[in-house]
Amino acid sequence: MKKLFLLISAFSFLETYSQNVGIGNPAPSEKLDVNGNINVSGTIKANGAAGHNGDVLMSTGAGITWGSFSNYKHSAIFTSPGPGTWIVPAGITEIMVEGWGAGAAGTTLTGGSSGGYARTTLTVTPAATANTNVGAGSSSSAFVTSAGGNTTFSIGGITMTAFGAGGSDWSNNSLNIGYPGVPGTFVIAPSNINLFGLPGRLGGANNVLYQQYAAGSFSVITYYGTGGPSVGLSTTDANPGDMTEYHGATFITGHYVKNTFTPGGGGGGGTGSGYRGGDGMVVIWYN
Repeated sequence: MKKLFLLISAFSFLETYSQNVGIGNPAPSEKLDVNGNINVSGTIKANGAAGHNGDVLMSTGAGITWGSFSNYKHSAIFTSPGPGTWIVPAGITEIMVEGWGAGAAGTTLTGGSSGGYARTTLTVTPAATANTNVGAGSSSSAFVTSAGGNTTFSIGGITMTAFGAGGSDWSNNSLNIGYPGVPGTFVIAPSNINLFGLPGRLGGANNVLYQQYAAGSFSVITYYGTGGPSVGLSTTDANPGDMTEYHGATFITGHYVKNTFTPGGGGGGGTGSGYRGGDGMVVIWYN
């Protein structure tokens, strides 16, 4: 009983005079000051909250909170050409937006170029409405193709645009030369808003190889132009074109491509006509 009295008296003294408790530390400088390891079998709470799966404890400068190494854990994706809307969720005050302009189709002589890429971060208000418009890739054609459509994102008087690629053109049919269209670019209005962008890539011209396969006879192998790859992604490949091989006037073999487009990729070149350009895309990232 005497020992219990002394223990209670000691804790009362600490409560009254120091307000700090030390474990392995006779002179604690904080409410709980531990000199040694801590083993916790339950959970640790920050301001009464246990956090979520994958969260880490982070300093706020004045305390601690649960958070994530990723600023943007959620996304809304728009891939279908045409207009769309997105409502800012409750509690969200910042977003990052990415946009890809649509690619142009290839022709029989060249691959199409790819659309531009644009990215911005914006301060937003919960329940505000954002408007998107995804550009459509241009249709295939033998010699001349139209431009890919522009992709836009707008909210609160701010509009970001990723332009589609210019159309391909069989500009000099006497020389059998085709030109890929101008790659897409990017812009934001007002112009003082932060913006990161990348221009699209040029489509490739046909590559024709000649080699002798018999006396007085030659084979002709044509690798049709590749479509410009999409930009703004970690890994992208050019969309391939067709391939044909002739011995003289005799067709030997061919490989015909049905392209799979990354967002905004240019269409590859083809034997009868080029391949369609890739549609644009909008991705909205938020926490």
